[in-house]
Amino acid sequence: MNGMKALFLSLLLFFPALANAETSGQAVMVEGLGAAVTDQELEREIAYLLSKQASLGIPNLKTMERISGELLTNKLLLKEAMELGLEKDPKVQYEIQRAKQRALINARLALLSAEDLTDSQKSILAKEYWHAHQDEFKTKSKRGLSHILIGLRGRSEEEAAAGADKVYKQLLEAPDKFEAMAEELSDDPGSKIRKGSLGLVESDRLVPEFSKVAFALKAVGDISEPVKTRFGYHVIRLDEIVDAKLSSFEEVKDLAMEKALEAYVKNRQQQHLNALQASSNRKIHTDEIRRVWEKMFKPPE
Repeated sequence: MNGMKALFLSLLLFFPALANAETSGQAVMVEGLGAAVTDQELEREIAYLLSKQASLGIPNLKTMERISGELLTNKLLLKEAMELGLEKDPKVQYEIQRAKQRALINARLALLSAEDLTDSQKSILAKEYWHAHQDEFKTKSKRGLSHILIGLRGRSEEEAAAGADKVYKQLLEAPDKFEAMAEELSDDPGSKIRKGSLGLVESDRLVPEFSKVAFALKAVGDISEPVKTRFGYHVIRLDEIVDAKLSSFEEVKDLAMEKALEAYVKNRQQQHLNALQASSNRKIHTDEIRRVWEKMFKPPE
């Protein structure tokens, strides 16, 4: 268990005891329109959010202020709803009932966790997951690319195509002039200052037409014929090839552990649901279901 998870658990164990505390004598965090948010309410909310959103991390002061303000707004909205008698609305009552049921169902399923596994068992699961899902632990294939863009701004498409074709033919004769021509002629300001270089890129980071041609180049130094995209016409040079590589288990052990335990819990919960279905000896009363369907949806004759 890492330090952040330990923090979450300690917060959850400590703050539920505050749930029924009286607000008198507590420090006020924010107040307005006769309502106030106390320190214990803020602590309770932060503990809850940490349990649900690990990505929240340790909140900074601004985040604490924002959450305090949201709590006050919610209090004021709740007060308005109660004054309007909305808790008596059948639709609202049903939503409250469903929310309570869902919370209890989630709490029951949460008991089917991986907490009963030993560290050794967790390590075995992680390694098995890594073996079985190696595509998830491969670095993506990358290419080091440079290009010269003859753009469409201020040119017709025919002029841009002719300009790119001229650049391509010149580079076939003098490929060593690529950098100088990129600095002089390219209409891509970002790569122009780097002599045309786009650096190492993955295929899905590029527009499809560009990516298809760039990743089809075979040898370092190869230069493509002009490629049309929505930006104009590109002449592409292949500078480097970095093939996809499987990360070793040690390199991705923590990620493999996280994914393996997530899969283990989901599988354990699904097994429990399957067992409930199998043991309940359920009988579907199709005629009664049809009657309800007809009542709700069948058009009048």
